[in-house]
Amino acid sequence: MARNRKSTISSTDVLLSVLALLLVGVSFWQTFLGLDQLFGKASLFIALILALLLLYLAYTIRQHKKAGKSVVGLSFTYCFVALFCFAANFNAIYTRFMKKEIYLEEMTRVRDTFPDMVNQVEAQLNYNYDPKVRADIRDLQTQLRIQIVDPQNAGIGPEARKLITKIEGKLGKTLTPLTPKSKDVEGYKDLARRMSDQISDLIDNLSQEERDLQAENKKKSAMVTKQLNEGIDNVDFYIDSDDGKSLFNKINQAIASYNSQGRKSEIILNGKYQHQVLTTDISQVGKISYTFRHAFEYFGITTMLVLAGCLLLDFMLLLLVLLLSDQERSNNTAEPAYRNVNRGRTII
Repeated sequence: MARNRKSTISSTDVLLSVLALLLVGVSFWQTFLGLDQLFGKASLFIALILALLLLYLAYTIRQHKKAGKSVVGLSFTYCFVALFCFAANFNAIYTRFMKKEIYLEEMTRVRDTFPDMVNQVEAQLNYNYDPKVRADIRDLQTQLRIQIVDPQNAGIGPEARKLITKIEGKLGKTLTPLTPKSKDVEGYKDLARRMSDQISDLIDNLSQEERDLQAENKKKSAMVTKQLNEGIDNVDFYIDSDDGKSLFNKINQAIASYNSQGRKSEIILNGKYQHQVLTTDISQVGKISYTFRHAFEYFGITTMLVLAGCLLLDFMLLLLVLLLSDQERSNNTAEPAYRNVNRGRTII
């Protein structure tokens, strides 16, 4: 008479159940976070459906494997569902680890672009001397201003005259000697300013509009640099306090200022400077398409670690179910060694 086998819960069942709840539970939460920007509140429901599907498929695959049935179709279905979770998980985890670097990278790029634009505009202004001569004269001009207000030898003294002679040699023109309006600190400061202005007038041949543009570009560039440097220095604080929204605003304001000055420069210089519009996709941070694009453009150790972690998180359960279920089936059906003893009659 055949003996009925009772269904029992093995240690493998317990192990797989714990691992399934752990892996799928983590995957569920990361999937929810990764889909949040795409689906909003509905992302929680979608993540729950995907997690339940993975648990159901893992259970069904184990039962089929134990029964000796084919699990190819079910395994492909599991992989198909797991791919959605993988994409969302990668988005959530990569963004969490790389958000700081992404914002730093973007702020640095925008900050460094503004001075480049200012220099390009500067090169197209109507100067009477080439850049090297201008630089030499500017250096001497700065030394002269410092020398005129030097308490040890204030005004146009011997050292100041030597500098004036060098400047005249570079200019090929003679400077008009000026005198201080008063013999005090303010009077010498005013003299230094007037002498410097006289030199500047001889260096270039700029219209008032070009002078105003030059000053405005430098002012806006310094302002943007200061704002973005403040963001760079306090990036951790901004990301922790408002998830980077303040940094996002700083970047957008800097870009708006850059494009405004660039278009203005192009108009004033009658097209001699061709402005290239600056854009940013920082608003896409947290979206799946941006995350994968950024990850593979800047492929590194972080990308590899996050990629490996997400693959294990979403596909390790399937691998364990296939391996452990196959092993258990083999152990349950194998004939115990003591039953292989020859049961024929013993011949004496």
